[in-house]
Amino acid sequence: MQPRRAASSRWREPSPQTLHRATFAGATKTPFWKRGPRASVSAEDSAKLAKSVSSVVPLGRWGEPEEVAKAVLFLASDDSSYVNAVELMVDGGPRVPLSELPFFRTHLGRSVLEVELAKAHAEGDPQ
Repeated sequence: MQPRRAASSRWREPSPQTLHRATFAGATKTPFWKRGPRASVSAEDSAKLAKSVSSVVPLGRWGEPEEVAKAVLFLASDDSSYVNAVELMVDGGPRVPLSELPFFRTHLGRSVLEVELAKAHAEGDPQ
C-alpha cells in the first residue's frame, strides 16, 4: 500500500480519541464583505445590505470577529474538554439563510458568493 493511501485510510478510521468540533460563522464584520464584486458597492447599497442582514438576525446586528474567535478559542481550550461532535453556529440565530436574501441572489439563482468563489477558483485563487 502506498504511504499516502495508508495515511488517508488510517485518518478515516473512527477513533474514540478524535474530537469533532466545528464553528460556523454567520454574517461577521470582516474585510471579506468589501472584496470582489462588493468592492465597488456604493455606500447606500452597503447600508441596504447591512440593514437586510440585520433584519433576519434575531440579535439585530452583524457579528464581530472577536465573537467568532471566542467561540473557536472555547472549543480549542480545556474548558471544552468534555465537548465532542458539536457544530457551533456563531451567527446570531438568523431566521432564514443569508443566501435567501435578495442581495445575495443573482438572476441565475446562484448566490453572489457562489459566483465569486467559482470565478476565483477558475482564476486559480482558492481564497
